[in-house]
Amino acid sequence: MVHRYNSTTRAELNDLVGEYTRNRKAYFQNNKFFKHPLDSKYHPINFSPVRFAELYMDVIGPEPVSPHYEPFSIARQFALNAIFALGFTSYFMKISDLNWALESTYMGLFYYSLQYFVYFEAIKYLML
Repeated sequence: MVHRYNSTTRAELNDLVGEYTRNRKAYFQNNKFFKHPLDSKYHPINFSPVRFAELYMDVIGPEPVSPHYEPFSIARQFALNAIFALGFTSYFMKISDLNWALESTYMGLFYYSLQYFVYFEAIKYLML
């Protein structure tokens, strides 16, 4: 048997839920409950993943590169391009038709990326 709620029972249900919510809120506001003396917002007794994330962000500190100065994709453009290129060629090396071409390209691309970094990017870091 399926019960259909009519408007009077829905209104009564809403009144009961509202009354329960008001009574519960008043009960917790008027009664005093035990609070552990060592429990605080910054040193909780029960550890949670949220608190672990807060502590982790406190340890690593703010972002080292100012976001208004230079975005991450521009600051590490060479590294991101090299990772993408190496990943791209290693993925296509597994395709049998392109294997003969890309397998010989992979090591050359790696050494070219390394040489580019040594001659162009590393000089910037050494000059700073």
